[in-house]
Amino acid sequence: MGEATDATENKTFRRWQWREVARLARDALVAIPDVIGAGWRRDAGRRVLFVPVLLGLGIGVYFALPFEPPLWLVPGAAAIVVAWIAYRRTAGASNITAALGACAAIAAGFALAVVRAQSNDVDVLRHETKTVSIIGRVTDLEPTDRGRTRILLTVYSIEPRLREKAPT
Repeated sequence: MGEATDATENKTFRRWQWREVARLARDALVAIPDVIGAGWRRDAGRRVLFVPVLLGLGIGVYFALPFEPPLWLVPGAAAIVVAWIAYRRTAGASNITAALGACAAIAAGFALAVVRAQSNDVDVLRHETKTVSIIGRVTDLEPTDRGRTRILLTVYSIEPRLREKAPT
């Protein structure tokens, strides 16, 4: 008989522990936005230091894509920046404004990478070819960090003709 009460007490104790753990976890999750918001407000003068990081994150998103994004995505990124500016003027400084600002910086970095890639008119080899004839003029020779020499060409023609544009 003593064993049954021990098992019942043990189950009750375990149930109480799980309820306490669940309550503590819920309280911690509810407090996260307030803690982040308080830190964000406290470091208001240093937020601008995150802009290059967020721009770089947007550029990294561009290079992580397995395809070349179309140029029409640039106005969408600009719309996010405009939305952030408009919301900041009406709502003032808030956690939503900060999150939208971070998204705007990431979108701006992505848009910069897309515009840069689309503005270069460079042909890229997407697969190995047996023979490619390049007719051009050497415009510059640059030493690299690895002790090699980079040859920059003004290309007049490439045979066989390449079909795709460069993502650079």
